[in-house]
Amino acid sequence: MIAFQYDDAFSFSEGLARVKTNGKYGFIGKDGQVRIRLQYDFSGEYYNGVAEVEIRDKWGLIDKEGNIIIPIKYDDIDLQNGEAALGLRL
Repeated sequence: MIAFQYDDAFSFSEGLARVKTNGKYGFIGKDGQVRIRLQYDFSGEYYNGVAEVEIRDKWGLIDKEGNIIIPIKYDDIDLQNGEAALGLRL
């Protein structure tokens, strides 16, 4: 059982659960330990090893270790069927 210490917690996906505290999102493992620091303004859940993350209205993708695999610089991002559609406003 994971101790109640977050403002919000979501279901586990691919071994990690999205959590939120003080308006920031990150991820914990099934042991309750923080795996990816709570630093994002928003985050989606993991799908095919990646998650969408947002910082200051810009989007990117991280892997399950928290490494940025698509830079957090896009205005829009959409993950579908393992592919990412990225958008920049001109």
